[in-house]
Amino acid sequence: MRSRGHEAALFSMADDRGPVTPYDHHFVPVTDFKQSAGLARKTRLAFHAVYSIDARTRIGQMIDDFKPEVAHVRNIYHHLSPSILWELKSRRVPVLYHINDFKLICPNYNLISSSGDACERCKGGRFLNVVREGCYSGGFAASTVLAAEAYLHSWISTYQTCVDLILAPSQFAKQKLIQNGNS
Repeated sequence: MRSRGHEAALFSMADDRGPVTPYDHHFVPVTDFKQSAGLARKTRLAFHAVYSIDARTRIGQMIDDFKPEVAHVRNIYHHLSPSILWELKSRRVPVLYHINDFKLICPNYNLISSSGDACERCKGGRFLNVVREGCYSGGFAASTVLAAEAYLHSWISTYQTCVDLILAPSQFAKQKLIQNGNS
């Protein structure tokens, strides 16, 4: 976008490896979901992954500063959460959602079962299968959080309400989304 003369800004989780930007103070602090933690911290992390009020507030502040005409969104899970889509919608910022995986169909992201076979058991909103089948390598608790996130955002129609256009990386991914009702 910049090479074509457009002003662009990044909203992200803070990461020292990235270049410094004028908007870094809006970034969501680093959260290590793999770090060992007590029950209270794990519960906060779970809620953050499902719906992050902090990320939604921070992107709202960035929208106030940057005033984007469109948002190109990708890889928002866990650290930012789909909550940011609601803030973009409330501010009337059109959203292009660039998918990199099958998260809208399968909380495990990849349509692969625990045995390594192709799997579509979660298709049609049957997200509990990610827990029942044990196909997410993060264990029972993480699988439960992934299913909860998928159910919440399905029930409140986050993607249908807040996303204006989905960009799929292939015809295969596009067809899977259409078959699942994500068009």
